[in-house]
Amino acid sequence: DIYQVEIERTLDQTTDVLLRPAKISAKRTIAMQWRVDSVGENGEARVAQRFTRVAVTMTSSRGEKMAWDSASPTRHAGIAAQLRTAVTPLLEAPILTTLSRRGEVLDITFPAPTTAALEAAPDAFGRKSILTPESLRDMLRNMAATLPSEPVETGAAWSLTRETGSPDLPFTIKHELTYDGPRPLDDRNLSHISVKTELQAAADAPKRSDGSPVPNLAQQEGNGELWFDLEAGHPVRSEHRQKLVTESPLRELTIKVTAESVLRTPIQQQTR
Repeated sequence: DIYQVEIERTLDQTTDVLLRPAKISAKRTIAMQWRVDSVGENGEARVAQRFTRVAVTMTSSRGEKMAWDSASPTRHAGIAAQLRTAVTPLLEAPILTTLSRRGEVLDITFPAPTTAALEAAPDAFGRKSILTPESLRDMLRNMAATLPSEPVETGAAWSLTRETGSPDLPFTIKHELTYDGPRPLDDRNLSHISVKTELQAAADAPKRSDGSPVPNLAQQEGNGELWFDLEAGHPVRSEHRQKLVTESPLRELTIKVTAESVLRTPIQQQTR
């Protein structure tokens, strides 16, 4: 089976220092083809995931603009050109992923040539923080909730806990999932799962590796939903919304960062 997947993430971030806000708006679109190569007796699936398109746009309140699309023939310069160099290895070889029968991401493996090319590529637009096995694993877990081990009735709830973040800023994420029963989507009745998300910063990470203090998580909101086609046996669409407000001390000042993001992922099975 082959699936076409699009992962779109929008981000609006405001940094306040001395009542002088600086704003950044960004959008990242990743189109992928997923090919199920095998399914073992234990239900674990081996999936080859190939990037087919990556597009990034960014604007800031200081007048900065950047737009890049791997599908565009336009020759780019500056950050956009660096981004093309960084992403090109991902467009040339599949990533191998193992999923459990419940949809949990067990492993992500980059082919050795791709890994080497990524390590050598410039860190354009934070590429090394968003296009790694760890970040892809987080992205996949956000878009595809792990299903319960046994059949459930409408109203049933279950929870998942996982570790994420970076060595400088580790987090524990707790997902509370609720099966809402069938709900309409695009003239179809699909199984609907509601998701509430809470982040908890690690208590034993008071400072970053450079000695600066870890930001305090002052406010958070996280919720989402997933539509699942029981007959076809795969998710059809997921959406996750998150708002985070952090505060960091800087001498006698406080830097406040408000980040609001939306992650949308439609999944469509390719007809033979």
